[in-house]
Amino acid sequence: MTLPQTEVVFHQLDDINALGDALASAAQADDVEALTTLRASLERYTVGMGWHATAALPAILAYLDKHSAFEEDLFAPALVLQAIAPMAPETAALLARLPETVRALLALVQ
Repeated sequence: MTLPQTEVVFHQLDDINALGDALASAAQADDVEALTTLRASLERYTVGMGWHATAALPAILAYLDKHSAFEEDLFAPALVLQAIAPMAPETAALLARLPETVRALLALVQ
């Protein structure tokens, strides 16, 4: 059984958000080794999603529509959109409305 593209991307974004939670914890604990590992994992996700950016973009936007009320869920779409569609108007719109907590989490990945 294969999952529809949107469902696969939703799962990936949920995984990225979980990694974001772990990243925040590692930063708070000043765990350099965990930060390095988590950054590498997040990079693998963005690179992999970038290979299928055209297919992933509509699914990411659908995820935003479904999860936009939950600030903690904005990390994954923001991270991925910055990587795969940095010049897209949707990316700019999302980045403009991010809460400071998500901005700070994104800064940990840079």
